[in-house]
Amino acid sequence: AGSGLFARIPGRPRLFTVSSTLENTLGKSAFDLRERALVNVKKDAIQSVEATDKGRRAFKLVHGAKGEDDWRIEAPISTRAARWTVESFLGLVENLRMESIATEAATPQDLAKYGLGPTARRLDLGLAESKSLTLEIGGKNSEGKYYAREASSKLVATINSGLVDDLDKGLANLRATRLLDVAAYEVSGFDVIFGGATRAFTKATTKGKDGVDLIEWKAAAPFKSATQEKASDALFAVGGLDAAAFIDDPKALSTYGLDAPALRVVLRFDGGKKEDWFEVAVKGDEAFARRRDDGSVLKLDKAKTEALIKSFTTLGD
Repeated sequence: AGSGLFARIPGRPRLFTVSSTLENTLGKSAFDLRERALVNVKKDAIQSVEATDKGRRAFKLVHGAKGEDDWRIEAPISTRAARWTVESFLGLVENLRMESIATEAATPQDLAKYGLGPTARRLDLGLAESKSLTLEIGGKNSEGKYYAREASSKLVATINSGLVDDLDKGLANLRATRLLDVAAYEVSGFDVIFGGATRAFTKATTKGKDGVDLIEWKAAAPFKSATQEKASDALFAVGGLDAAAFIDDPKALSTYGLDAPALRVVLRFDGGKKEDWFEVAVKGDEAFARRRDDGSVLKLDKAKTEALIKSFTTLGD
């Protein structure tokens, strides 16, 4: 009927036209209408993730306790995880949807055919209240989709390659390359330690003549307070400094000049969040850093490290 559809109630003579959108609604299959989530889990409920590939543990992520909301890598090394990369990865898990169903009642032979069971790539998710679930990912079909299932279920489905692509990037994709992820608005105060002295700065907010909030970083005498612009620039520089390489089995701290760092900064936050800190040193033509709860030493760009040191050590002059 042009852009519409003819319709009637069976047994009655009257004929109607209805919107063509009804055809799409009534033409859905049973698969279109069913719950498509392969693992019914919200990313905020996930407390740990352990990935295993070919029987070997690829990595384990653990969420911090209250006040330590950052994710960290617990294995194969103890180091920090990249906050937003982990959030994106967990989003892929939460939004994992079945593309099609291979079988509703897989037999051991089916699991072997699809690369599931003992040979599968596994994601073990630790949840609140000591609960857990396991996602198995098997082989790929001719359309480039992967077979997958929740390990306690006999249903085998296909999924798109997004999550697998992220897993293939490995540990290097998940670790935090920034010296620290710092948002200036979250910081309530910080200590700058260098040359055997400590300069403590505390955020203070006052109202300007026009009613706009003015932020100043108060310091104890004999040091001067720091302007919002200079303090923000220093804090911004922390997040802008990326590791060029990681030393995961470091030697003595003196090897990197970190036995007597050129700068140590301790950051304080509102809301009960745990203090954070980092140390940097320049030795010869190289620069290095350490940070809280990280067993690795970070190798940094020397020029950027020297600029970071200057931005903090001139505060309060």
